[in-house]
Amino acid sequence: MPLRYRPCETNAAGNFSLRNLLMDIGGYYAAAGVAERVDVRAYCPDLPLAISGEIREVAVLVDTFFRRALSAVNEGGAVHLRVKLLSEEKIELSISDNSAGMTRAELAQFARTMAKGCRYYQEAMIFRKLESDFRISSDPNAGTMVAFTLPRA
Repeated sequence: MPLRYRPCETNAAGNFSLRNLLMDIGGYYAAAGVAERVDVRAYCPDLPLAISGEIREVAVLVDTFFRRALSAVNEGGAVHLRVKLLSEEKIELSISDNSAGMTRAELAQFARTMAKGCRYYQEAMIFRKLESDFRISSDPNAGTMVAFTLPRA
């Protein structure tokens, strides 16, 4: 089922609020019954978090990696979204889960897939366009965390 979201609040420059996007995504998955199966939480600082870039592009990034985390956790697992202010210019968004995690070989394969743009072609193009830093960390039985930066408005 594709993610549907309402247009997020924007400022005069046309930048949108990351907080609204996370609320929209959280509401979507809660309505889809995910909250009954998985502990989903979003942590967002109480600061203005207007982001530069197209809302659809950022929504694609969040939704792709959020779905991936949801598919990796078992019933009763957890997926957490966190927003961290890195500087006046950058915000970091991370999505972590308590899944079985990935081995070093699986992690290396995922990194190669992202670097080549295979399977995650659209996401790789968005990261390049936004000049976003992307990283992933994972350990077997310790879950996985994907983090990327977004430009502030």
